[in-house]
Amino acid sequence: MIQDISFKNSKGHTLMGVLYVPEKKYMQKYPAVIVCHGLGGNKDAKNKVALAESLFEENFAVLRFDFSGHGKSEGDYKDTVFTQEVNDVKSAIDAVYSLTKIDRKRLGLVGHSLGGAVTIIEAATDSRIKSAATIAAVTDMQKPLSMVGKSKIKKWQKTDALHVEGGILRYSFIADFNKYNVLEYAKKIKIPFLVIHGTKDFDVGMHQAKEIARMAKAPLKVVNEDHDFGQESITAAVEWFKKTLK
Repeated sequence: MIQDISFKNSKGHTLMGVLYVPEKKYMQKYPAVIVCHGLGGNKDAKNKVALAESLFEENFAVLRFDFSGHGKSEGDYKDTVFTQEVNDVKSAIDAVYSLTKIDRKRLGLVGHSLGGAVTIIEAATDSRIKSAATIAAVTDMQKPLSMVGKSKIKKWQKTDALHVEGGILRYSFIADFNKYNVLEYAKKIKIPFLVIHGTKDFDVGMHQAKEIARMAKAPLKVVNEDHDFGQESITAAVEWFKKTLK
């Protein structure tokens, strides 16, 4: 069964998702994985769909959803802040946790880019998550911001508007993100956790992945891909959840 679903976040916005639930008669309840996209992305990106379908083929229930202000979900993109994305994931977990066909003891989370940072926070703090993986996760904005340029950053502070992929962001985005020490959260992760990162990722450097893995004492899977991950990352994530949630 594959169907569109919706649920409310902490601000009352309706978040849109696609839910996959296997219908094998011999299985009463299914392990589930929630897929989190990155900043400016959405649940319908080709690689997110491929990841969800690959998990579904292995008899996982899957939810891929749009953060508020992204894709088909309510909210304004320019109001995007990291704190709200963390809250949105909690709402997604609530939605999956309430389903009768889901095995609550086998719930996983996988996040790409900024969604990877969200995944780290949740893996460290939400006891409902039993296994997690990140793909090209970002832990600091120094390199992405350096690509924007100092003059544009100064203008961003003055005008409160930065044109990026997906739309316009307010300066509150970076101010809010900087409140979090993502690596400190990584250190608190006690569940099975995998870090996946591509050698061709020039948006988020490999050093960030190595630091996440070091702090979380987690395995690092290096793939020959760029920031917009492909089949190698998908295969690594699926095998990880088969190993840790089946």
